Amino acid sequence: MLFAMLRRLRFYPTPARQIKRICGCRASALYLTLLCTAASVPSHAQNRSETYKAALVYKILEQIKWPPSSETFDLAYLGADKQQWQQLQLLHKRSLHGRQIKLQRLHKLADAQNLEALVLDAEFSQRLEQVSAAMQRQGTLVISDTAKQKNLLMVNFIYPDKKRISFELNRYQIISAGLQLSNDILLLGGSEVDIAEALNELNHTLRRQLDELGSDRKKLKQLQHELQQNRKALTEQQQQIASTQTRFDKLKSEYLQLIQNLDSSREQLLQNNNILSNQQNELAHKESSISALNRLIDENKNMLTEQANKLQQQRAALGSQEQELQSQLEAIKNQGSKIRLQTYLLAGSAITLFIVLAFGAALYRISRARKNAYDKLELSKKQVEHTLVKLKETQQQLVMSEKMAALGSLVAGVAHEINTPLGVGVTAASHLSDSFEHFKKLYQSGELKRSDFEQFIEQNEDAGELLLKNLSRASDLIRNFKQVAVDQSSEERRHFNLHAYCLEIWDTLYHHTKQQGIELQLDIDNSLELDSYPGMLSQVITNLIMNSMVHAFAEQSSPRVYISADSDDECCRILYRDNGCGIDSAVREQIFDPFFTTRRSEGGSGLGMHICFNLIQQLGGSIDCLANANGAQFELKLPLTSPALGLDVAATQTPKS
Repeated sequence: MLFAMLRRLRFYPTPARQIKRICGCRASALYLTLLCTAASVPSHAQNRSETYKAALVYKILEQIKWPPSSETFDLAYLGADKQQWQQLQLLHKRSLHGRQIKLQRLHKLADAQNLEALVLDAEFSQRLEQVSAAMQRQGTLVISDTAKQKNLLMVNFIYPDKKRISFELNRYQIISAGLQLSNDILLLGGSEVDIAEALNELNHTLRRQLDELGSDRKKLKQLQHELQQNRKALTEQQQQIASTQTRFDKLKSEYLQLIQNLDSSREQLLQNNNILSNQQNELAHKESSISALNRLIDENKNMLTEQANKLQQQRAALGSQEQELQSQLEAIKNQGSKIRLQTYLLAGSAITLFIVLAFGAALYRISRARKNAYDKLELSKKQVEHTLVKLKETQQQLVMSEKMAALGSLVAGVAHEINTPLGVGVTAASHLSDSFEHFKKLYQSGELKRSDFEQFIEQNEDAGELLLKNLSRASDLIRNFKQVAVDQSSEERRHFNLHAYCLEIWDTLYHHTKQQGIELQLDIDNSLELDSYPGMLSQVITNLIMNSMVHAFAEQSSPRVYISADSDDECCRILYRDNGCGIDSAVREQIFDPFFTTRRSEGGSGLGMHICFNLIQQLGGSIDCLANANGAQFELKLPLTSPALGLDVAATQTPKS
């Protein structure tokens, strides 16, 4: 029965002599065969597949021997697959060849040092040439996943189809690394790489290197030819240097003759210097005489300057006396004008007093009128403030109604969407029950055949797969709806992944979007996380998607919604756009104003985009409607860590025009 099941699952073929060998193995070998056979069973979940691969890794390591080393067996995983890493952790501290496995996770190839075995994920397996170069001469077994370079691999996981996992090994590479390979390893279900094909690839590489070596030799001959030419040129230059040396010796003798002439010229210069010093002494004596005459001239200039100053002072005194006489005459004239001015001032004072009294009475009347107007203005201000409070309360009620309406639409859509997988699940469960009853009757009556048993397994397998798939779909919808609904109805702050949260929001709206055939394209880094209020962000994105559904896609045959995001150290920028009819510039200027709508006759409240604006403001960010010729486009800027919410509600804010 076991061998028939193995053949049905297309496992490793079992000739008669291998059947005898398997039957003679101990119980652990039988357990190993069953465990590896399970790896070929159709895998409906990634977690089970990784569990089988981890078990297969352990069994492969048991079939290979390493040279004597430390007390621990160093095993490392290089990759980013979290599920594969979680299943490999089950091997940590297990015993292998009398040594305890020490498992570690690497993030870059440079950290892979002094290892017995290295497990690669599918991404690093595509760089097998680089990994093999780094692991060369270390005696490390490299276990890859769907690697393409057959001549470099040691052990490589392959997938003959979607329902099976197997492996292939290159015995040449394993032995070249100094490892001993057991002949029983192929009993695990693997296969050997065609050594001839690997050697052909190696020969092809060697031929290419020989061609490169031939081209290098040609370049070397060319360089040797150039070297000979350079040597000839060097000989010619040496000859030129010899002739130059002859001319230099001749110039040197001329130089010595010039030095002798220079010495005689120096003696003549010394004599001339002595004569010059005598003449300088005579000149200094004459300069001292000239300086004495200059001092006498300066003294005479000072005396003349003092006399000129005295004359100037006398002239100034005469001028001041003339000014005093003139001022006395003017004073006499001024006294007469003052008397006339005082008479005029008395008459003007009487007129001014009368004007002041009249002006005071007018000011009194104006102040009383101003006080009355101020009292009326204060009363009007209180009435306006009271009206504003009522308006804010009304806005809060409208915002809450809008949120509850969106949540009600979300509940209706998710309920309709859940109904389909649950109905299919009920049908599959009913089929399972009927099939089991039929199988039970055959068994009790003793009419059960092998074909009936196989038919029962196949039908139940398909029904179980269908039931599991639809229940998983319903579970995902309920989980996403629960998270989004809780976020929209509360203001709880938490850390969340932006990419995953956008997918959850889209799943909750799937009932609405599938009716119009709207597709979503996300371009958000999986590592982008926010510390914020997801309920507010969910309401904003939901409003944008619903606006696109209502206004944008009336004439679009293949509607699409694009959401992308990037970030720096402090801020996250989210870009939302669709391929609909777009937004006019006049509408774009008023789109965030409260109660502004282009479909008021169809029941539009005009508060959707106003609520989006206020929610983004409350999160400490901004939202803008950008011009775009191919549809609507909105840019949201949010801090990675939102500020704490204040006491004011979002509806009390008003966007600036």
